[in-house]
Order: sequence, then C-alpha cells, then structure tokens
Amino acid sequence: MSQQPASHRGTYSRFLEKVQARYEADGFTVSLGERLPPPNDDFFACAIARRNDKTILVEILPANIFKARRKRLDRLAEIVESDLDWQLDIATYPIDPPPPNPNRDDITRRIDEAKGVASASPEAAFMLTWSATEGALLALSRDQDTPDMRPSQPRTLVHDLSIHGVISDNLSSELDRFARVRDNIAHGLSADLPSEDQIDWLTRFALAAAKDEVPTIEAMTDWHDSEYGAQSPTEANYDIGGILRQRFEIALEDDIAEAVALIENGRTEAGLKLEPWELEPDPERRRLLRYGTRRSKELGIRPEVVAALIEDYKIEASSHT
Repeated sequence: MSQQPASHRGTYSRFLEKVQARYEADGFTVSLGERLPPPNDDFFACAIARRNDKTILVEILPANIFKARRKRLDRLAEIVESDLDWQLDIATYPIDPPPPNPNRDDITRRIDEAKGVASASPEAAFMLTWSATEGALLALSRDQDTPDMRPSQPRTLVHDLSIHGVISDNLSSELDRFARVRDNIAHGLSADLPSEDQIDWLTRFALAAAKDEVPTIEAMTDWHDSEYGAQSPTEANYDIGGILRQRFEIALEDDIAEAVALIENGRTEAGLKLEPWELEPDPERRRLLRYGTRRSKELGIRPEVVAALIEDYKIEASSHT
C-alpha cells in the first residue's frame, strides 16, 4: 500500500472505506493491501476489486499529487498496461475539509482598500489586489461546479483552474506571472511590480471572476454564435476581433485570436479536428471531458483510463466522495 503522511492517515482510511463500499455495492470483492503478482510483487495495491468480468487496481492518493506519488502512479499505469489485463482506477481525496465559499463583498472591499493604499505602499496594494483575485478565482470555481478547490499555493490554484477548463491556458499563463510577483513579495524577495495598466487589468479581472463573467474562449465563441448565428463572417464583412474586444473588454489578445480562428474556421465544419470535449453539447459533460483530456496528459496516463472514470462517475478524478 502506498505510504501516507501521518496527518493524512485518518482521512485516507475513511476514504478507503467509502471506496471499498462503493465497489462492493457494484458486486465486486475488494481486497486491501494485496501484493501484485510477480514480477511486480514489490508493489502493494491500495485495493483490488474483483468481479467475474473484470479486475480493477484501485490507487488512492491525496488530491495534491506530489512528484514521488506521481512516479508510483506512472509505474502502476505501466504495469497495468503491459503486464496485467486489469483496469486502473484512481481515487483522490481532499486532505482538508472543503473551505467556505469566498465572500464576494470581501473581494470588492479588498480592491477598494488596494486603491486606497496604492500611493503609500504599492506592494501592499498589489497584495490586496491579488488576495481579491484569489478569492474571485475560488468563487469562480464554485460557480463552475468544479471539484471542491481550496486555498493553495497561488500558482497551483491557477494551474488547476486551467486543467479544469475554468480559465484558458493563456489566462493561466498571465495570472501565473502575477502569482510569481505575489510569491516574491510574500517571501521577502525583491519583485518587479506590474505596471498600472497591468494592475488595472488584474482588478477588472477579479471583479469579473467574482461575478462568473470571465471571458473564456468558449464564452466568446458562444456569445458570437448567439448574436450572429451561423452567418459567414467573410460574407457579413465585419471585424470579429473588434466586436469581441468591444464586448469582452478584459479578454486577452491571445484568447481573442483563438476565438476568432474558431469562428472563422467554423467549429462544426467537417474536416476540422476537434477535441472530443468540444463536440459535447451538455456544458457539465463538456467540462468533465475536457478535464479528463487535460488530466490524462498531466498524469501521463492513457486518456481512455481517465475518461472511463469520468464516464462512470464511480470515482470523480481529483475530487472526493
């Protein structure tokens, strides 16, 4: 069995009981801490679920999968794929209780306070602005019904939101630069503060995120479709980028460019290579499929393995029961 830090063992044990009960309810016989068959008998499984039609190797990990645990996961995936005719399921549990929902009044208050102290202490103003931004990102994750996200290292939070499809990769990169400045200030290091224009953008982004109004690529293309329908942009002779900039004032240029390309190429035209999640009409299902694709790349596991977990809703990836 994979070793868990002492502080996690109680949570791990409780979660393991729930996982075991879930498989048993589906007709599986579950064994815990069993050694894998040779030549991989140096590994002990967290759980193995057996039924006449299949055998499932269940790996249970905390939601924050560190490098050492990822190596173990990579090895197990390799074993299952090459040596065993088994299925690999991954269940992750939160290491802390879900945090309370962010207070949107606090977000607005901190932004106002940041403006008030900017002349006396630009660093303090930036930290207040980032605090508001982080709270807004957590609020946004709740609005998007992602698995419970909690306060974490700022760059980790930004990265995870990108994986879940809540923000675009371009937004993730932009916010990561702000998060690096925050880290330097928080740790007493010198930092090059963002310009006034950059701070203004971050402020407007935080207010938009708090209202679930982040201009994602999907939001821009969906808005365009609702306003202009299937009319050909070339025939209509209008500036797609211009109308998107006017409607979505805080949208990044890179995101606008991607949205324009999707609109111009016709996202549903035959021959255009689309990700499976892009073809899913249901928003919740689309988010989960996108997450599965991104998470499979993150963990180095075959996409169909992650997709199977999401499809069954048996154990939600990077969530808790």
